[in-house]
Amino acid sequence: MTGPAQQQAPVGPPAGADRAPSRRRRRGGPFVALALALASAYVGIDTVAGPATVSAIVPAGTSLTVHVPAAVGGKTVFGNLAVDQVISGGFVTAYPCASGVPKDGNGNISRADLNYSGEITPVWSNRLIAQADAAGNVCFYTITTAHLIIDINGVTDTGITPI
Repeated sequence: MTGPAQQQAPVGPPAGADRAPSRRRRRGGPFVALALALASAYVGIDTVAGPATVSAIVPAGTSLTVHVPAAVGGKTVFGNLAVDQVISGGFVTAYPCASGVPKDGNGNISRADLNYSGEITPVWSNRLIAQADAAGNVCFYTITTAHLIIDINGVTDTGITPI
């Protein structure tokens, strides 16, 4: 039995990362100002050693493979997982690519890292904590067509302990 179709996505800087940050005044207090300062600090980052963003439209029932060089050896990847342009409900599951999509005893996908409802809004996001495989690959399976945006913020070798 073959697994879901796979797309390969290189880890690279966020789209538009070469642009200067906006100088418009924004409401929202210090949190917004801090967010703008952090965003401007990421311009021109080294994508191997620092945060990186992957963005791709992934067809329903397929997986996107993201290679994270710093996660080679099965390390834990931290970041943010978002979907855009969804028009119906669904979910995204992150998993070590070498392990395959996680399934229960009945063959159903056993967990989701992000659930969304396209009828309410086409954009949803959640934190990302995922295990990479030995090659440093993390896969993202989506049940419906979605524009996936994955921000990798850090990697640790302490692993994930289920509770």
